[in-house]
Amino acid sequence: FTDISLAARLRIPGIETTLPLLITAYLDNKISLEKIVELCYENPKKIFNIKENDDKVFVNITKYRVLRDEELYTKVKWSPYSGYRLVGFPEYIYSDNQLIIL
Repeated sequence: FTDISLAARLRIPGIETTLPLLITAYLDNKISLEKIVELCYENPKKIFNIKENDDKVFVNITKYRVLRDEELYTKVKWSPYSGYRLVGFPEYIYSDNQLIIL
C-alpha cells in the first residue's frame, strides 16, 4: 500500500501502528533495524512474491506522539496501544517516482 489511510479503509488492523511500534522498540534497544527490515520488507516480499522496487518510507525518529484512538484511520477507532508514546510514524512515501506526503 502506498497510502496508510487506504490500508486502514480496507480494514487491515494495526497497519498504521506497526512501524511506529517497531521503531520505538528499536530506539529502546529491544529490536534491531535488521529485524525490522526482515519483518516489514523481506518477509512480505518473499511470502507475496513482490518484485523489487525503489519504494521508500520516510519516518521521523525524533517526533514522539501519544497514540490516541480518535486519531486513528482504522474503522474500529481503537488500539490496544492507545496512550503509548511512539515515534517513527511515516511522514513521506516515495513510490512510482512520486513523493506522497502523509
